Amino acid sequence: MRTSIRCFCVHLHDAGLVTANPARMLRRARCAPPPPRALHEDEQKRLLKVLGNATGPEAERDRMLVELLLGTGIRIGSALALDVEDVDFAHGEITLRTTKNDRPSTAMVPAGVARDLKAFVAGRTEGRRPREGTLEVAPAAGGAAPGRLAMEKAGEDLYRATWAG
Repeated sequence: MRTSIRCFCVHLHDAGLVTANPARMLRRARCAPPPPRALHEDEQKRLLKVLGNATGPEAERDRMLVELLLGTGIRIGSALALDVEDVDFAHGEITLRTTKNDRPSTAMVPAGVARDLKAFVAGRTEGRRPREGTLEVAPAAGGAAPGRLAMEKAGEDLYRATWAG
């Protein structure tokens, strides 16, 4: 809108209809970058298909993480900060203690994602030493809280779980 007004005022000044350009003090509006675009349904299916075809503990962890993100809409930082105790399978809810604005909140978990997540975390709360590169629960040794998922950044957009003990 401002650009149109500025161009019109320049035309008026160039045509001699006004003595001074009335829009000379107008500045262009600063526009924020566009918001992030969500994946379309076909893109989500392709991503989950690729993750489903991969093998190994890292692939299992990555598939579960992506399913959780797509199913609940939570941010990656909130997902990586989850403890096993934060998931209420009986009510299909996840308590998010780490959020963008540091305001704890609750996210609903679809039944299919809750079922897969329950199977994924089954038996991972006993404090045993996890396999290398798997999303496991860290024991209380070494200052890590019991049931705390230990995550570290492995690449630009990939996260790797490590043992915090």
